[in-house]
Amino acid sequence: MMDIWLKAGKETTLVRLAPELFLKQNGFSLKPGDSLSVKGYRGGSASDLFVASEIEVSGKILVLRGENGRPAW
Repeated sequence: MMDIWLKAGKETTLVRLAPELFLKQNGFSLKPGDSLSVKGYRGGSASDLFVASEIEVSGKILVLRGENGRPAW
């Protein structure tokens, strides 16, 4: 499972993406400093983990989880 630390302003959040193989199979690779957009939800009421349901990098969008949170892989 690939997790990343995403910095937005002064806040840094741990974001759970997807298995690295799933990302690679869909043409996604991330490097430190890449700009990306993430949609998703908190991992629980008191969780510091943000679970991504969709990511956008360089204009390419990848759906990671459905509306019900079910993984796409």
